[in-house]
Amino acid sequence: MKTACNGRHECEVTPTNQFGDPCPNVYKYMEIHFECVSSNCFHPLLQSSGKNGQELSASSGTGPDALYTGIGWIADASDTSPWIQYDPVKMYKLWAVSTWGTGAGDDTGKWVEEYFIEYQSSHDETKWNPYTHNYETIMFVGNSDPFAERNSQLEYPLSYRKVRIRPTKWHPQEGPASMRVEFFGCEGDDVISCSENSENFILENTPDGTAVTKTCPAQCREAMGNNGGGAKVYGTGIYSGDSMICMAAIHAGVIQVKH
Repeated sequence: MKTACNGRHECEVTPTNQFGDPCPNVYKYMEIHFECVSSNCFHPLLQSSGKNGQELSASSGTGPDALYTGIGWIADASDTSPWIQYDPVKMYKLWAVSTWGTGAGDDTGKWVEEYFIEYQSSHDETKWNPYTHNYETIMFVGNSDPFAERNSQLEYPLSYRKVRIRPTKWHPQEGPASMRVEFFGCEGDDVISCSENSENFILENTPDGTAVTKTCPAQCREAMGNNGGGAKVYGTGIYSGDSMICMAAIHAGVIQVKH
């Protein structure tokens, strides 16, 4: 359901019974719970920019070719650690990624089967951070043919300055990585990640009493593992600078767990 419907305006759900039929001649039903989320932050960012993929670069090959309406990006055959980078002119908040393969349904067909996402924040443009859950890098399932779109919605929004798709498996594996992409999101507000701490914003020489306002994404506790087990929070009421801001806010009761 998540793969088929999240991040889409409409989707089709086909009931199947992969476990056999334990109760023959009895009518079955499928119950689906859904929630419509405002589409204000699900814009196709490359399409809406009107720049024909010029915000894209790559470890090798021609980055702008990765625009989903283009011919497709093909890395050099010798590139064993390929990536596609999206470098917009301003801060954005990412909610979903769509990928496609390239070529035709013959020997020219190529696609990425698995990838992870890494990003740079506006607070540190020298470090690439993997997109994680409970400190484990999230691996996204890619495509299985050159034609169909594979849409993957993020577990929590990612605010970034630059973002990369890093393929780890592709078809054919002995050939170069190749794909087309689209990113979905909106212009970023001052949202920080669940794991950021105040040392990114408050420097050693910052005057005492300086106030900085930040917005925490939803589901930070889930992002840090069951019951927030991956959180780093040091203090009560007053917290050390290396404490995670959003988790400290939950600990202090400033925001509720669900926000």
